[in-house]
Amino acid sequence: KYELTHDPSLVAQARVACEAAVTKSPTLPDSHLCLGIIDAGTGQYENAVKELETVVQVEPSNDVALGALANLYENVKDPAAAEQVYKRGIAARPHYWVGYEWLGSFYARQARYEEAAAEFRQAIEESPSNASLYSSLGGVYILQGKNAEAIEALQRAVALRPSAAVYQNLGQAYLHERRFEDAINAFKQALDQGDRSYALYSVLGD
Repeated sequence: KYELTHDPSLVAQARVACEAAVTKSPTLPDSHLCLGIIDAGTGQYENAVKELETVVQVEPSNDVALGALANLYENVKDPAAAEQVYKRGIAARPHYWVGYEWLGSFYARQARYEEAAAEFRQAIEESPSNASLYSSLGGVYILQGKNAEAIEALQRAVALRPSAAVYQNLGQAYLHERRFEDAINAFKQALDQGDRSYALYSVLGD
């Protein structure tokens, strides 16, 4: 309810409920997950780490706990710890594409683009029909200046599931390659997909 309404009184109510769950079932991972998320959201980072680590110890492949713990470490400016959490998730489920996507996105946020691309490629190996992975890979290639590779990845994303964001990235890659007609067509496709942002109109005008 707090996430929907942002009424701070609901945070206290949620904590009471989660603490009651821990009291009644102290070994239940969901109880500790609940407390960990509340602690992380209210700035009690040390307690949050403790609760979330409790969950991961019992359930090493708990995606919600792993994601929350890694986000927590990023928020407190400890990227090395966040990276290790993402890698723990991959080790627990080595054939699950989400772990590689998370680590790739983390590397991209850290401007470690070569490593990010490698993780997105591995995610694609595990989920070859996932348009969002090709889109992410294409975006990283653009940041690396690898526009030809970006175009190939983004064209694959369009073939699987076209979207405004994919077309806009594809247009940028074409623009960097000075393929102006292709860029114009891609940006128009982004408009047709519903993107009416100032940035899109601006780049199309250019």
